[in-house]
Amino acid sequence: MADITATSIINKAFHLTGAFTVEDKLEGPVIAEALDLLNELLASFAVSGLLLPVRNTITFSTSADKSIYTFGSSADYDINTNQLIEITNCNIIEQNGITYPLRSMSSSMYYNSFLNRISYAMPRRYLLEQNPSYSKITFYPSPDRDYTVELQCKQHLSNLTESAKITQINVNYLRFLRYALARELKNYYPASSWNDTKELMYRELEEDVKCSNYTDMTLTCSEDYRGNIYDGF
Repeated sequence: MADITATSIINKAFHLTGAFTVEDKLEGPVIAEALDLLNELLASFAVSGLLLPVRNTITFSTSADKSIYTFGSSADYDINTNQLIEITNCNIIEQNGITYPLRSMSSSMYYNSFLNRISYAMPRRYLLEQNPSYSKITFYPSPDRDYTVELQCKQHLSNLTESAKITQINVNYLRFLRYALARELKNYYPASSWNDTKELMYRELEEDVKCSNYTDMTLTCSEDYRGNIYDGF
């Protein structure tokens, strides 16, 4: 399978519109304008809660006595990256190669549990919290020294560049992006063709993405809440 980039999405979107054929070579200014439109669409999707998740691995270092780390799309945050949607694995990687998995905890576990609090040690748990423009991870206990942390996570797609590779994304999300961009491009290129069949496909793909963004609000009770004495939970 060929590498998926913003440029490849743009090319296929133009082919959908009929404004350009497969044989046509798109000029730089055309690609740049379409990329701006694509990033505007991604930003508008995020505002409306229509997130397109991609899997990613993030590695960063903690600092001694610092338990809270922020993740956002600017240098104002500890880790300059897209917000975290979900963490599938969180590990501490030691220099000797040994991996220590951390367990997630809920906000109620962290804020309402006071038994046997440990001040500083190797973190054993983490709490992921969301804010409008950034995500926040709190480690417990607070790191007693520098540690290397590896996160396997989901992030929403945003701020694409022409050549950056897009990996670990659902194929239906890619199809939705192509149709969404083609639907936008038809307003800029008079030679475009957009019929009822294409509009119906766009609506179906949009509905699939919306359904995948629904959150299961069912309350569950986990034995992790009891924890153990050393954890303080």
